[in-house]
Amino acid sequence: MKTKIVSLVAASMLLAGSLNAGEKFISVGYASADTNGVTSTGVSLDLGAKFGETFKHTIGTKFIFLGENDDWTDGQGNLGDIYYSLGYEVLPSTIVAGKVGMGYQSLGSVGTGKNSTAAYSIGLSYGASLTYELSDSFDVGASYTKNDLSFDSVDYSVDVIEAHLAFKF
Repeated sequence: MKTKIVSLVAASMLLAGSLNAGEKFISVGYASADTNGVTSTGVSLDLGAKFGETFKHTIGTKFIFLGENDDWTDGQGNLGDIYYSLGYEVLPSTIVAGKVGMGYQSLGSVGTGKNSTAAYSIGLSYGASLTYELSDSFDVGASYTKNDLSFDSVDYSVDVIEAHLAFKF
């Protein structure tokens, strides 16, 4: 699991670093996810790049580690998405944005013994966010994301509400 996380973080940083314009950011937050009436909480990590003056474009990837205590380390239930966001400054330092992307959720292992393999559901993610820029380096915000996921012909949704603090560099 740790290898997968490190690989995803490295890929995200390469994506963000490949963008010549704009500012890179890393964000940490607290998330609550509802999967068909079952609620889990955890921490989120968001990596990406922002660019644009009038319209604020963002390309990034988010990881949400759900569970209590060390439950999240087995990977089961953890969420994420790779997304594009388009925002607009509606008030000074206040940005409202919509986002769309590809969401995924780790389902843990399927099978036993040598036939065991990691399983993931994938699908469309979309949502909205409200961000307030505290300074040139920091912002705070809240977001809602809906993940319409599917695995082995089973469709389900995960609703995520998150609050975050971002550092821009």
